[in-house]
Amino acid sequence: MQLSSPLWIAGVAVLGLVANVVVLIGCVSPATKDIALYRVNLALLADALEKLAVGYKSDNRNRTQLLRSDLPTYWYWGMSGICNVLETGETRCRRAFPPTPSLVGLLEDSLRDSLGDNQEQKIKGVVDSWNATLNSTRATRLAANSAGFAAKSKASASLVVAAAGLDGAAAFLALCLPNATKKRLLHYAPAISGLLTLSASALAWLSMQDGVQGVAGSAEQVGPAIIVLLVGGMLQLLYYGGAGFGACKNPSSEMTRNEKIGFEGEFHMYSWFKDRLPGWSPQNWTSRLRKHAGFPDFTEPEWQYADFTYDDVGGDMLRLLRKEGVPVSPDWSARTRYHIEVKSTTAGCDAEFFVSQYQVQRMHEYANDRFNAYILVRVFQSQFGVPWILTCRRFFVDPRPGVHPGLLWGPLQDDGYYPVRTVSAPNIDWSESCIS
Repeated sequence: MQLSSPLWIAGVAVLGLVANVVVLIGCVSPATKDIALYRVNLALLADALEKLAVGYKSDNRNRTQLLRSDLPTYWYWGMSGICNVLETGETRCRRAFPPTPSLVGLLEDSLRDSLGDNQEQKIKGVVDSWNATLNSTRATRLAANSAGFAAKSKASASLVVAAAGLDGAAAFLALCLPNATKKRLLHYAPAISGLLTLSASALAWLSMQDGVQGVAGSAEQVGPAIIVLLVGGMLQLLYYGGAGFGACKNPSSEMTRNEKIGFEGEFHMYSWFKDRLPGWSPQNWTSRLRKHAGFPDFTEPEWQYADFTYDDVGGDMLRLLRKEGVPVSPDWSARTRYHIEVKSTTAGCDAEFFVSQYQVQRMHEYANDRFNAYILVRVFQSQFGVPWILTCRRFFVDPRPGVHPGLLWGPLQDDGYYPVRTVSAPNIDWSESCIS
């Protein structure tokens, strides 16, 4: 299986989505406390603030005023909340997305969680002690860093949400709409998501430097959430480098112009049948061109096969052809194998196309065979990839030279191909349909 196949794209996208969702739920409850961006040790924070204070003396008097048993031992800072870890080991979390409170606001919230709302005087005393210390530090620096912390935290959270949304959309398109995997944007998705995730991890780390512990030089440790973002983003970029880059440049870059037109016609019919036939899969695409859609290589001798092969065990193909107005043989049944050859041009249906001598041999081989049906499908009048120009299909049953009145065959050329054109004539029975 190629790395640029739908399953690989979906797998990488799902892993990225899971990683981002795990980070997004960090500290939303005690159960997710450990999925933190970082944690703050209040003892280290108090020491650092005292050292920044004007007139600092190396004693424990002011530190004792800042640290109270009612305050938590740690603040765990996640993407969706802040958790207080008390001396008793109890954990209490407050939800916020993203959490960007000031130091004083965080102290007040923590004290209310611990003491309740009816202890305003006690809460005020503790907060006043911290305010007095903060006011004797470099207040301008603290204010500037606080503003930077809030901005970077919001930007980091926004990037994680964007990366998760992109991963979810890429996984859906790859699994539910495999046709989309030939679009370049879907191959760029791992790189874009990886860059968003790495940027989010960098901003989270930078916000930590501007946060309540960073301004005092008391940062303690990077949490698991930042590591998850960093590793997840790097893995997505590595996948893009190994698989997506070559695919996103051009899924058919090594093909000639005629091969590209042929591939687009075959891909169009593959998608058309897949939407209408149960069990239709890449295995029914019996052409080497299917590899350009991200499917496994077709390794059988291609000259022995039409572009598509379908065993109609349930009679679904027969019903579909009848519904589309294709003249079917009364001898066809659920035991019939359909051999479908696609000829595509960007011009109208009367544009010249070419049929190989091996394909003509198959036409003769399956003529009047109730167990095999050979159908030529013309895909035409389309600039592939331009949605406002119609793509049309015309079915030719038993297209042998000199048999079908709607096909005008030229002589066999030296390269082993017959030039063929469609002709308009009365009483020609065919089916033609177009989609926008």
